[in-house]
Amino acid sequence: MGKLLETDSIYLRLGTFLDENKINGNMLNREFTGNYIIFKLFPKYKVFMDSRYINTDVVFDGLNMFHAIEEPPTLKNLRDTNSLAEICIKRLKGADNEDFTKEYWHNLLNKYNIDFIVGRVTHPNSGRFFPIFLKLMNDNRWKLIYTDGNAVILVKDNHKNDKVIKKFPPKKKVLLYDQAILETITKHSENAYETLAYAFLMKGNIKNAEIFARNALALNKNLKIAQACLQFIDFFKKSAHE
Repeated sequence: MGKLLETDSIYLRLGTFLDENKINGNMLNREFTGNYIIFKLFPKYKVFMDSRYINTDVVFDGLNMFHAIEEPPTLKNLRDTNSLAEICIKRLKGADNEDFTKEYWHNLLNKYNIDFIVGRVTHPNSGRFFPIFLKLMNDNRWKLIYTDGNAVILVKDNHKNDKVIKKFPPKKKVLLYDQAILETITKHSENAYETLAYAFLMKGNIKNAEIFARNALALNKNLKIAQACLQFIDFFKKSAHE
């Protein structure tokens, strides 16, 4: 339960969009998205990484970007991140305008001259929200031009893709929450429930947010985001009755 095998079918519409609308510059993607793009769209597009993991340093840099790691990690440990909980809790407290341009992950975006980001907004197995999408939620330089329920495309507005941005007017990034819900709604795991709780809450759906937060905590009482969601919901209910 809670597992997902990423298959080509997930990326069929994404692949068609990329094939019909050339996006210029350097791509950031996760490995399984890279597998599909290499197979279907090479040499039109070059991926950041794929599941061959040819250059491990590049792979870990990619993971550090997706997990929005604030400072260079001392160990290459995929599980060593509190970024997601920190970001979500800040948002729930209303502190979502922090300056992240000097953080490690953002420096990596600049190091690799990343021009667009392609793929799912949640982890295909755990269902956890990738923090990079939350970090870029309020960054007007990054435009959401594509979302299909299986994958998204964010393009940096740096004049390399003016034609694409003009052809596909940027969508409201609140759709990233809808995307997270669509990606995780059929999963049954503590992290997927936590993602659903947070996404529903950020969309203003208190009822579903509470249901999924309680489901998440029933599986793991130590989940920080689910705890914060329930605290916010309790505060909201008390305020509504005052």
